[in-house]
Amino acid sequence: MVEYNSYWVDADGLERGVRRIGQVAGMPKEALTRFESLERGVEGWNGEDDEFHDKSDPPYRQQNESCRMVLTGLEKFLTGLQSAVLESLRSVGETHAVVQDRIKDAQGNSEKYGNGGSGKR
Repeated sequence: MVEYNSYWVDADGLERGVRRIGQVAGMPKEALTRFESLERGVEGWNGEDDEFHDKSDPPYRQQNESCRMVLTGLEKFLTGLQSAVLESLRSVGETHAVVQDRIKDAQGNSEKYGNGGSGKR
């Protein structure tokens, strides 16, 4: 989050988000497995080699393929989102470490100059 002249992030919230996304990311794969199981259960429902089959089979197969694509895409999206949030969290950690090091360096340097005096030596 950005505020006037400052930046802060809720690292704990990001970590919780990564865990939750991880939990949700497996759901489309489970749904695809269930879908394919149900699909096998109704295989041949529309007959074979007759007019009804010839009219109903192409849209039926197209619809099933669309469902597969949506579920696969959703799984990939959630996995990618989790990776992106993890990368952001890593970047935040690195930035925090660098800033803390610079603050320590600045504090160490400030002791060399005391209270600043008049700036003359």
